[in-house]
Amino acid sequence: MSQVIGVHAGFVDTDLSTWTDAPKISAADVAKQTLQALANDQDEVLADEETWRNPAREASPVEHRTARTRTARPPAGIAPGQKKE
Repeated sequence: MSQVIGVHAGFVDTDLSTWTDAPKISAADVAKQTLQALANDQDEVLADEETWRNPAREASPVEHRTARTRTARPPAGIAPGQKKE
């Protein structure tokens, strides 16, 4: 059986993102969260604070939003479903 996991992240700290000084998440942290999601039968990883706050994901149909699960911990200072002011 196959499982598809949506992995969402802003800038990941790799050679491809050296052009920007924007906050970045480590590739190791994205991989760790993805493996945790796989082990916990989750279907979505919101890897960093920017992704947790991104209102664009709310454009998906409501039945998909309510069925989604998130990784076990939100980024520091953000509660699940909370938008940072």
